[in-house]
Amino acid sequence: MRLKSVRASSLTELNERASVFLAACGYEHRSSSIGRLVTTPRQKIALCFKEWPDALARHANEAVFRTAGFQLVQVGGNEADRVQKVVAGARESSSDSAVAFAFDVSSMTRAWHGAIVRQLRTMNSARDIETFFAYVPAKFKRPSRRVTSNEFVEPVDGFAALRTPELPVAAVIGLGYEKERALGVHQFLDPERTVLMLPKTGPRDLFYNEVRKNNRVILRTTPLEDVFEYSLGDPAGAFSTLASTVSGLRESYRVVLVSLGPKIFGVLCFLLASRFSDVSVWRVSSGVHGKPRDAFADQKRVTVLHAVWAPE
Repeated sequence: MRLKSVRASSLTELNERASVFLAACGYEHRSSSIGRLVTTPRQKIALCFKEWPDALARHANEAVFRTAGFQLVQVGGNEADRVQKVVAGARESSSDSAVAFAFDVSSMTRAWHGAIVRQLRTMNSARDIETFFAYVPAKFKRPSRRVTSNEFVEPVDGFAALRTPELPVAAVIGLGYEKERALGVHQFLDPERTVLMLPKTGPRDLFYNEVRKNNRVILRTTPLEDVFEYSLGDPAGAFSTLASTVSGLRESYRVVLVSLGPKIFGVLCFLLASRFSDVSVWRVSSGVHGKPRDAFADQKRVTVLHAVWAPE
């Protein structure tokens, strides 16, 4: 399948059109919030993390999903193949001739995001497939002062493009508010050119101030013309900016997309890499070194991205 179109959507349209819905059940209070908002899909699956099964709101989240009629499936945070099989199985078991998928990506890992897009890209279908990617931002909470080491700094399975090594590397990094995370991966990749993407919600966005503060070193050393702001409320617009930037870089560089910060930006990276097979997507994670931190949903800022996949 090829990515045909990307546009903004809404929870209303998602509820009207989606027949299969996958969410993540983790320890954040945020992870079950969308289970109360997405009600109409006939097939609903909650991917339950094997890691930290007793932390924070995990048991309460499972109860919410069960009550809402979700099937609970145990999956490890790095078990991408398992997630891909769940998506494939959901399509095969659907009674609808035209299946429309919806995913809550808010609490999923980058490995899961990659698995979902990889499965959509490789599906066999004689007709278009509709997909909805929902993202529920967290309410502001100051980042931990504890700096954790990166356990994973690597390309995501299925998104490790191999281009001629003669071309220099250009890194497009979506910034988060974790201190030194972006600087660490930048030093690891040692790119010839760096493009930074900053998430922003509005003029009083507290996350934005933390992102700038905790990335001040890499921001100071990156030319202003290679620093872009994108709106969390307009993922389709962010995709357009990202696609335009990457299109220009591909002519002279090996492009590496690095997804830090909001999970919706990671999804945009995978969608774009499904269109440009010579672009890599890397993930950066503290893995088991990270300590569970709670997050509460900001349901006033839910965003939904609509993507259509067409037969090759």
